Amino acid sequence: MTTTLDPIRMQRLAVVLPTLYAIRSAATLVWIAALLVARPPATTTTPTLWLQLLVAAYPAIDIAACCVDLRIDTSTPSRSAHWAEITAGVATTVWLLTTGHTWHSLVAAVGSWAVATGAIQLGVALRRSRQVRGQWFMVVSGVGSVAAGATFIGWDGGGRAFTGLITQYAAGGILWYLVATTWATLLRPSRLKGVAQL
Repeated sequence: MTTTLDPIRMQRLAVVLPTLYAIRSAATLVWIAALLVARPPATTTTPTLWLQLLVAAYPAIDIAACCVDLRIDTSTPSRSAHWAEITAGVATTVWLLTTGHTWHSLVAAVGSWAVATGAIQLGVALRRSRQVRGQWFMVVSGVGSVAAGATFIGWDGGGRAFTGLITQYAAGGILWYLVATTWATLLRPSRLKGVAQL
């Protein structure tokens, strides 16, 4: 394993990452739609098992994306970062299913996961930013995830408010993934001679 991005790996990342981001955005959009359909009545005081399962599916999307990224970027720092992210996702999924019996516990779990994975995403994107286009948008997404997750941990509200909070967070992630996808797709390396990367 290597610690730097060689030209072949850079080319693979430039081609595959926009597609991965787009698929991840589509999966998250479907998840948001499912969560809105399952939105609990205002009188519901505790999450149902079905809602717990649905919320637990959110980290699973991130785990799947990390597994794909592991096959693309095999450099040691990236592999270490993605394994850490997978571990955080698995731990959060277990936490959500075993202790997510109140709205606060669900939000605290998602918030803690958002802080951890946002920090990891920030580190990976900064490392890739000089070599792979669109990564500065992933830097912004990572910072936003950390900031949002930190505010979630102390949150305490009802089911309707929970649904709104989580869907807004997920929609923010979709936005930055789609911006990064569009930027990287439109500005392919072959089309950019002498143009600075972003």
